[in-house]
Amino acid sequence: EPPMFTATLRDITERQRAEEALRASAEFNRKIIESSRDCVKILDLEGRLLSMSEGGQRQLCIPDLAPLLGKSWIGFWDAAADRTAAQEAVLKARAGGSGNFTGVYATPGVPRWWDVVVTPMLNAQGEPEKLLAISREVTGRVLSEQASKAAAEELARSSRAKDDFLAALSHELRTPLTPVLMTATAMEGDPALPAEVRGQVSMIRRNIELEARLIDDLLDLTRITHGKMKIAPVVTDIHQLLDHTAEIVRSEGSGKQVRTFFRLEAARHHAMVDPARFQQVFWNVVKNALKFTPSGGSVTVSTSNDAGGGILVSVEDTGIGISPEGLSHIFNAFEQGDAAGQHRYGGLGLGLAISRAIVEAHDGAIRADSAGVGRGATFTVSLDTVDAPSAPLHESAPQRAPARALRLLVVEDHEATRTVLTRLLTRSGHHITAVTTVRDALAAFAAERFDAVISDLGLPDGSGLDLMREIQRQRPVPAIALSGYGMEDDLRQTKEAGFSAHLVKPVNVDQLRDLLDRITLPVE
Repeated sequence: EPPMFTATLRDITERQRAEEALRASAEFNRKIIESSRDCVKILDLEGRLLSMSEGGQRQLCIPDLAPLLGKSWIGFWDAAADRTAAQEAVLKARAGGSGNFTGVYATPGVPRWWDVVVTPMLNAQGEPEKLLAISREVTGRVLSEQASKAAAEELARSSRAKDDFLAALSHELRTPLTPVLMTATAMEGDPALPAEVRGQVSMIRRNIELEARLIDDLLDLTRITHGKMKIAPVVTDIHQLLDHTAEIVRSEGSGKQVRTFFRLEAARHHAMVDPARFQQVFWNVVKNALKFTPSGGSVTVSTSNDAGGGILVSVEDTGIGISPEGLSHIFNAFEQGDAAGQHRYGGLGLGLAISRAIVEAHDGAIRADSAGVGRGATFTVSLDTVDAPSAPLHESAPQRAPARALRLLVVEDHEATRTVLTRLLTRSGHHITAVTTVRDALAAFAAERFDAVISDLGLPDGSGLDLMREIQRQRPVPAIALSGYGMEDDLRQTKEAGFSAHLVKPVNVDQLRDLLDRITLPVE
């Protein structure tokens, strides 16, 4: 009997289709990986290299991968910090997480930066069995960031250097003005002088203060840029400020044969402003009008009140005018409208920029109008007003005696300043010991008990800051710093060193006397 066979037929079409789809998918994934800009690597759980995409080998200039297989991928990185980051990424991925970092790999000898992500490859039980490390080159981005950072650092360095230069320049220019201003202030308040002479000295004193303010324009620009400009508003007669402005600019206008008219007709003309700052505004604007008005022209300063009672101060000239384009940037620093670059007009182009900042700091407004080139210009300042005080705001008080005589140590190496300061304080009844160096100051302080110290900061053999630290360590005493430097950081340093007050040169002697009068003497 022939043998019997049993035939079993099984339809494997679906399985074949699934396997073919799987192979197609794998091939598709392989093509994606090979065409990718990324360098794809398979690592074991210890971080040893098992495989690398062909595209990755090309990017890393690796002609033969075989010698690298089984080697530590962590050791591929050049810098110790990058190797540490790679080790940490492997440990995170092995624990089931994801590690990433940016590192440098030289290819060959040329630094190239890569963003790296290391993730686990899980088995059927969901546990890491291998690691997938994907690197993408980011050299262009890193170099761009480094260039931007370097440019920012260079800009900051240049800005600091500029600020330091301007501060030093301001210091050198202001220091010689101190003895002149102190002498003028003392003479202005001397009842023995005729009223006419005191009035002339008052004009000299105001011009010195404005000269100092002009020197400060450069530092003001720095303060404005950093948002650190300070004002001290008090009730002020705007008409009185404009009268002072008229005194200052009258000679300049007559020298150019430009007529100046002041028509101060506002019924309400008091405002809460910093008088020194607003004197600066009016001086800047009127001087600007005179500068750009040719001989035979005129400048008219007028005041009026708006419907709300605010005061409008207008400065109208018949000068060179401003084009519509120029009006859009007339208040920008270092610009002079259509006259920019024409050195015959002089100036730095800072006055209007600073004036706008000052006016806006007082919640006021300033605008410029012009019918065009050759048709003159009008600048208008608008401010809220306040009621006039019942008593006059500014009266020259006679020179007063101090509340008590003080024993003062004055440390100042500028001869004229030291001489005038010593004379005026002695005349006020104080007992003065004047020295020029840190060494002599410490010797005098050790030999005598002083009620207060007045010291410059820049001394031939050291800093007034160091001097004050040593003095306060030995025996605390009230101290006043005199300095041509007056930025916020300068004031902070003097306070930290132990100074109780900081006066910026040129020093007003009345302000110095007020500080001395407020000194509290110890009980003997």
